[in-house]
Amino acid sequence: MRPSKRQADELRRVSIERAVSMHAEGSCLIKFGNTHVLCTASLEERAVLVEELQDELDALIAEADIPADSILLVDQTPETAIRATPSGLAVVGTGLLENLTANRAVLTYLALAVVALFLLIRFRSLARMLVTLVPVG
Repeated sequence: MRPSKRQADELRRVSIERAVSMHAEGSCLIKFGNTHVLCTASLEERAVLVEELQDELDALIAEADIPADSILLVDQTPETAIRATPSGLAVVGTGLLENLTANRAVLTYLALAVVALFLLIRFRSLARMLVTLVPVG
């Protein structure tokens, strides 16, 4: 018998709490015995930065005094003549954030299925796996 009163083949209780931090887009707290892991993710600041950059670029393009016979306007309408798009890691991150929030339910079910599969393989028992997945309290 172990000091924690567990049997030799008994695992520690695993618990996963979602949305534990109100300041992050995503967060979870995983507990396995005395080991606690807090994971947070946020791209909100970068999303604001990308929006501000896009607005600034649009304003600069609108202010540009381009003559009608400019090579930049040849065979194009004034609306499509000049176009600037922010790019880089911030844009990729905010795009990823938008995709994650759009598919939040599907990703949650997928994560639960992966955890259930892991627990089923680990415990080798459907009953023990289900007992572990059911939230208590």
